Amino acid sequence: KYIKITETDAKFYVTGKMAGFSTWYFSWPELTDFYLQSTFDSGNCSGKDAYGLIVRGPEHQAGVSYGYVVAFSCDGYYWVFRLDGANPYTTKELVSWTKSDYLLAGTNKQNVMGIQAVGDKLTFYANGHQIAEVTDSKYEFGRYGVFVSPELTANYTYRVVHMSYWDL
Repeated sequence: KYIKITETDAKFYVTGKMAGFSTWYFSWPELTDFYLQSTFDSGNCSGKDAYGLIVRGPEHQAGVSYGYVVAFSCDGYYWVFRLDGANPYTTKELVSWTKSDYLLAGTNKQNVMGIQAVGDKLTFYANGHQIAEVTDSKYEFGRYGVFVSPELTANYTYRVVHMSYWDL
């Protein structure tokens, strides 16, 4: 109803189906201290259509949603928040939307997102440059996944070009 994950011609796509609705999809495994990096192609986007990652999420079929979300927007901003629940939708903003010269804004642009998590310190990177750091001890380990938030574009689709992680 809210998100679609597809693989076409060996390419991985994430679609946010409902404008104005943020959603995510977790993968496996659970990580504690790590560096996670993903290259994204922004696709056909505008404004605050956003793509990114969620980390330190719940175990599979836990019946709850939580984690730290890092998002890049089509217009060259980044955003970090802690998701504390999906029903009701509860968040705590850790870094409000912030413009970055390190992000390539616009449609069909490739940006590399990096997240380093060691203990309660989370450090965020855009195209190899540190853009933010927060300290938060609410979630110490968990699964990671993709995040999408189409601001105005129903069926906003971006592509995950590459993703890898390192245990620290």
